[in-house]
Amino acid sequence: MAPPRKKQRASACAQTAFRSTTATAVATRPPPTRRTNKAVTREADTATTSDEVSTRASSRVSPVTKTVKRVMRKGRLEIQLMIYEELDPRDLHHLSRTCKKFRLFFLNRQRTEKLWERTRRNVDLPDRPTFMSEPAFIHLLYTKNCHYCGAQGVHKILHGYFIRLCSLCFKEK
Repeated sequence: MAPPRKKQRASACAQTAFRSTTATAVATRPPPTRRTNKAVTREADTATTSDEVSTRASSRVSPVTKTVKRVMRKGRLEIQLMIYEELDPRDLHHLSRTCKKFRLFFLNRQRTEKLWERTRRNVDLPDRPTFMSEPAFIHLLYTKNCHYCGAQGVHKILHGYFIRLCSLCFKEK
């Protein structure tokens, strides 16, 4: 249990001094407990033993999620790269847009340049232009959004510029 806070210590000292000077016993309240998560306290109210509370609280995260997190933290980089090489470029593109950690990992040119090339070999795709990076080329092929305003459903690629533009942006630009 944590040591009492300043106010609690002062009030406890005053109460003990008061008790020692008077002959009658003063009814004291137990010190306030720390705040806990509301969900855990609700479960504690309905549960009969502390074992049930601990098992319910720990069963919130699925075992698969725990395993995936452990593998991602402790897994070897080479094994992860071998798994990622077997994916389609579209899947790798979606993974790179999942979270910041994946974005930093998959868009790091030094570490994953060959990874994008190997995944592109899994699918018949045209050769990429030399001035575009692999992730930019995959983004151009698989994303159906306007590159300026983000409008959805743009299927036509302007091949001279290697971008997708909706009709409104095309008129403006």
